[in-house]
Amino acid sequence: MAQNLVGIDVGRDNVKICCREHGTRFIVRRLPENIMGKDGLVSPRVMVEFLKRLRAEEHIHTRDASIVLTEKSTFFRHVTLPAMTVSELKVNLPFEFHDFISENPDGYVFDYAVDEMVLNDAGEPERMELFAAATRKESLQRYDEALRRAGFRVKVAVPAPMATMFLFRDGHEGEARATGDGSVVIDIGYKNMVVSLYDGDRYRGSRRVESGCYDVDLAIAELKGVDPHVAGSYRDKDFDEVLESRECMAVFERLLFEVSKVVNFYTFSHPETTINNIYLAGGGACIDALVSLIASDFDTPVWLVNSLMSDDARSSREAVVCSLAYAGLIAGEANLNGD
Repeated sequence: MAQNLVGIDVGRDNVKICCREHGTRFIVRRLPENIMGKDGLVSPRVMVEFLKRLRAEEHIHTRDASIVLTEKSTFFRHVTLPAMTVSELKVNLPFEFHDFISENPDGYVFDYAVDEMVLNDAGEPERMELFAAATRKESLQRYDEALRRAGFRVKVAVPAPMATMFLFRDGHEGEARATGDGSVVIDIGYKNMVVSLYDGDRYRGSRRVESGCYDVDLAIAELKGVDPHVAGSYRDKDFDEVLESRECMAVFERLLFEVSKVVNFYTFSHPETTINNIYLAGGGACIDALVSLIASDFDTPVWLVNSLMSDDARSSREAVVCSLAYAGLIAGEANLNGD
């Protein structure tokens, strides 16, 4: 029997939730100021009260949750290892992250998913192709505690790139996409943009650009003489058509320039993969002027990420912002239902 879940993605600026109560439903709520820092949650008590109030106001009855681990707090990569037992893998997996983790690995949780088990000519396991993840124990425990006190039970924690892989599979009705059929996902977040490459359904890598919607808010704040947090509401509502201003268009041009550099890098560094589609996600993908600018710059078709979602989900504009929450939900459902 399928288990009901709620998908949760906690960002720097807002919380995104996806649940299947009365159809697929998306919820976006702006966070109070200073609740999140560059390394994650810094005010657990405020977060608990915020989530309690959100649950009550939105009448969310599902308690079991699948949370998305953002790339800022999680390392995720594809690795190739000789065939080994589970116990041997637990010993060896931390060494695959020595280039990323300089501190004591005991402070991290490591996990993996088997991509492919390669057999030799005798039909015996020879090597393993894995997706491996590492995340700070302290960060994971902090979110788990805050969500528990708010009435949720964390059942699944999934890295953002893995969640997006499930989104691709869901968008193609479970059919595997051919190797070489590449896609780029541009997640335009609050303080940064994450530009990721996928080959077929498989994650190949990502680059983080330290620019995002906050840059737009700063331009609006200076133009209108308001606080940057208030400027965010101007951006959300395009108050006084501020997003058409010369100041905002200049920011959009800078964001496009940074994105184009990463996409061009992928084109030249992965010649075996043809980028056939570009998908836009995150709060920045709800800014029409920015979307139009990006679409006009590439010969490759540019889509909003909700085009990959099921019919009952893609019609919602909030789906674009909540794409990781939705992806976390379907990844969690697959995990718990053994798919």
